[in-house]
Amino acid sequence: AEAPAQSAERAAMIAQIVDASVIAKMRPDADDSSFPTAVIDKSEEERKQRLGFTMPDTYWTEYRKNLEQ
Repeated sequence: AEAPAQSAERAAMIAQIVDASVIAKMRPDADDSSFPTAVIDKSEEERKQRLGFTMPDTYWTEYRKNLEQ
């Protein structure tokens, strides 16, 4: 049995509930691009320490690119 199509009213109610439950830290902020960069920098540093050997710069460029997606 297929589920009935979602009504516009139901979709609006879901959007309202989700919007009310999302806190400020969860919302994307176009003015603050330093947060993701700081997180990526920290992740890269931690990974470098765990590896215990030096990877080429091209590896880290690709690593950062993948994290930014």
